[in-house]
Order: sequence, then structure tokens, then C-alpha cells
Amino acid sequence: MKSIIPIPLSQYDGKIEYQPEDEVWVRGADSPANVARKYIVSLQERGRVVVATFGARAVNQAVNAVAIARQMWRDSEMGEELNMVPYFSTVIDANGNDRTRMMLMVYPIRDDDVTRLLHREETQ
Repeated sequence: MKSIIPIPLSQYDGKIEYQPEDEVWVRGADSPANVARKYIVSLQERGRVVVATFGARAVNQAVNAVAIARQMWRDSEMGEELNMVPYFSTVIDANGNDRTRMMLMVYPIRDDDVTRLLHREETQ
């Protein structure tokens, strides 16, 4: 089932009038450092971040923000790494059109899990 987003969405600018509580929307004009701070808040409150983007520039800013948030998270939460899983989601905009967006699920994992995964790849 598709979600209905009640406003036309813009890739680059414009005021966001509605945003689902559990999503962080990233636009192409957003500062990765500011977005990274939003990620950290969501990680602390919910244990994960659900990121929604439309367009290549927004995806780039969102991924840059993950890299910044990763460093911020490692500096503050010893023993944890951030993992990112990309996926697609289709929503209906205010005009009734289907829109496909790139989503990123970002969540912490323990460093020993990362070490085990890396070691397994090296031995294969």
C-alpha cells in the first residue's frame, strides 16, 4: 500500500509543511552537517533513522550526512558503528501522482559485529 503525502514534494527547496514523525526528509539544498545532527537525535530517541529523499542531489546529501553522523556517533557512543540499508518507497503526492523515493534505514551495530563481518569477507 502506498502512503499519501499531502503536499507537493520538492527535491531542492520549499517549506516542508508535513513530515511523518518517524522520517527525516533530506533535500538537495540541505546541509549534510545539519542533517547529521537530525540523524543523531533520531538515533538517540528511536534507535534508528528512516531517511526519505527525492532526486540524486538529495540522495548525495543524505549519504554525506550518514558519513558525518557516523563519526559523531562513534565519538559519543563508544563500541557502536552505523549501518545503512537503502531501499525504495512509492508515495502518492498531493496531485495524485506516484513518486518513487530513495529511503535509507540507518541504525547502530556493535563494533564486534562489524569486525566479524569484515573478517568473514576477508576469508572468503
